[in-house]
Amino acid sequence: MIPGRGRALPAGGPVRSSGASWTTVAVMASTAPNSHRGRTTRSVNWGAFLGTGVVLGVVVGGLVHVLGPYVPSYTMTTSVLFFAAFGALVGGLLAGLIGVICDIVLARR
Repeated sequence: MIPGRGRALPAGGPVRSSGASWTTVAVMASTAPNSHRGRTTRSVNWGAFLGTGVVLGVVVGGLVHVLGPYVPSYTMTTSVLFFAAFGALVGGLLAGLIGVICDIVLARR
């Protein structure tokens, strides 16, 4: 029985006045030949873009330290972390810029 209504449901579930069940009506509506589906928009995966940019920036910053000239005024750890942090910042900014460009291109399609 349906709570508050005092009557039982038919054996096959709720039925419309036309005799078709609600499930059948929903399937018929979604597969109708003239059904209009909205346009799906694609967007950039911002986390992937920014994360990749930061990781690549850290790697490039580390390579700059290893391949660059030796600076005796800083310890090796300080120098590596400085270049890695600067590389992460630049990599994240470049990845964000590339992501914005890709998002604009995808929005035009």
